[in-house]
Amino acid sequence: SLEVQATPLEVKEPKRRQWGRRLYLAIAVLGLLLGANYVAGHLFWYSGQGVVGGHQYQLSPTDVSVVKNVEVSPGDHVRKGQLLMNFSSPQLSQELAQVAANIASAKANIEDTESKQMDNAATQQATIASLRGEISGLQSQYEALHQQYDSQQQQINSMRKLAAEGALNPGDIDQLEQQQMQTKAQYSGINAKIQADDAQLKVLEHMKRQVHSSPGGRLAALEKLRRSLSANMDALDLRSPIDGVVTQVPVTEGQTIKPGDPAVVVVPSDSQRTLLYFPPAAASQLAENETVPVITPDGDTIRMRLTHIYPSVQDLPKDLQS
Repeated sequence: SLEVQATPLEVKEPKRRQWGRRLYLAIAVLGLLLGANYVAGHLFWYSGQGVVGGHQYQLSPTDVSVVKNVEVSPGDHVRKGQLLMNFSSPQLSQELAQVAANIASAKANIEDTESKQMDNAATQQATIASLRGEISGLQSQYEALHQQYDSQQQQINSMRKLAAEGALNPGDIDQLEQQQMQTKAQYSGINAKIQADDAQLKVLEHMKRQVHSSPGGRLAALEKLRRSLSANMDALDLRSPIDGVVTQVPVTEGQTIKPGDPAVVVVPSDSQRTLLYFPPAAASQLAENETVPVITPDGDTIRMRLTHIYPSVQDLPKDLQS
């Protein structure tokens, strides 16, 4: 037999692709990029959230009213005279409905209108007395608020002299000026209410003199009263007294609010200031009179100058802490 010497057979495994190693490498690179981005964003750059403030106008109705329509939102730019909100007055609505019912009755029963007017004479007399008392009380409030306004003006003038001499921080005057503006808004609203009540009183007194007049005269007086009440209803529209920016709308449609309760807060366009809150580590990177970019809610970028840097929130002036 023939013997054949066999040689060992060498078997090699096929080379595997290194997908796992590459995946681990990609994850490591991604982690390094994210870490670098975090360091760049938090170590070298600082961002602060803030609010816009300044001299504020707190607008409110002059009578107990129900919010009917809200036409603006915080951040909206408004022009002087622009409609911000309108209200409905339950009292005026009731009076207007009563007058409308009286007019319908007068038209349907024109022949006996005079006798019905006599029946309403007592009610009219009571309404006249109530209006006179209300006007008297409003006039007292108006005079007191006007005196308060004058006193605040004197105090502001004195503080301005001290600030000019370097004995007082000008920023301390801001809070008193805001209080003075609120006082002015209050006595202006009361004065408008006095004028409206006085117009209504004159119409009622005229109607009282028409008790013995012809039915047509009474109907004309009722129509005049309805026009007067309708004008008062239209006066419930709340309009902006200035060009500015709406910063707060603390009411909602259907809500009942009282005189003095703020319905809309507007900041004048020419006296805006921004309060930015930065992390403590940013203090060494900021300096007074430095200009920084500020991005508004609508995406616009404006540049504003840092006028003061406070060490902490507790060091803010009272008008900024709120």
